[in-house]
Amino acid sequence: MGKPRSGLTAKQRHFAQCVAVGGEDGEGMSLSDAYREAYAAERMSAGAINTESSKLACDPAITMRIETLRGQKDRAEATSMLSDKQRVLNTLRTFVETAEPQDMAKLRAAELLGKACGLFKEQLNVTTTERSTEAIADDLRRRLEALGDPGSDLDTPDPGRLN
Repeated sequence: MGKPRSGLTAKQRHFAQCVAVGGEDGEGMSLSDAYREAYAAERMSAGAINTESSKLACDPAITMRIETLRGQKDRAEATSMLSDKQRVLNTLRTFVETAEPQDMAKLRAAELLGKACGLFKEQLNVTTTERSTEAIADDLRRRLEALGDPGSDLDTPDPGRLN
């Protein structure tokens, strides 16, 4: 039983599938776990599995297959997300069109639809000023003097206080 036109054996294709997509959870497996899944590795040491799985992963045909499978997975996920987004937008449009004028659901649906379409952009304006240590110390001195403590000096440590 030779290699098919893809240039990979069934075990190599299975290895690539495990690395790219993994199991039922859709997450790719480590190289060693993929090797254990695709090959009879029960009697192999962890070091041998690591070596063999690394060799497989360096094979250009297997690398190409892994990248192809990952690309297909990414496109399928993007299509699914787009489909879900379209479904939500269609539901919101229906709410906007069918709800009664006094219905809060209509207003909320319109708001969510606008956010989904990017009509509302939240902006946060932050203004910062940099002040030197001397400026901060001068400000603190002025505030202490205003509180009625003109004798305090920030540069002179309190002799009764231990650090």
